[in-house]
Amino acid sequence: MRKNLGEVLFWLHLPVVLVWIGLFFFPQAWWEDKVSFHFWFIITVFASQVLWGIAMISVRKRFGAGVCLLTTLTQYVRGFSISDPRNYNHTFIIEFCERFRIRLHDSVLNTLLVSTLVAVGVQFLIETRW
Repeated sequence: MRKNLGEVLFWLHLPVVLVWIGLFFFPQAWWEDKVSFHFWFIITVFASQVLWGIAMISVRKRFGAGVCLLTTLTQYVRGFSISDPRNYNHTFIIEFCERFRIRLHDSVLNTLLVSTLVAVGVQFLIETRW
């Protein structure tokens, strides 16, 4: 039961990642507010991770902005304690790639993350003419 619930929680990450990346390839002509939605979607996901990172300070004794509530729940259901480093040093994308035998280093993932944040921010600034 725990294994199945862990898998469900793991795969619940996929829609978030697909929206995060997929909206880059979705034509704006089909959805006028795509850029604005994409920007606020990414800000919301990022803010939720920062807030969860702040909440986890009491458990971890240090701050981490990349702490995902869904990952914490997934790892907890898998049998890891909340304070276990596998709750906050673990990412869906790296585990997803490993399942397909693709090695993706943290530095590459962080570079991709920052690149998407910058790209969406620039798109938003251009769109809103700030």
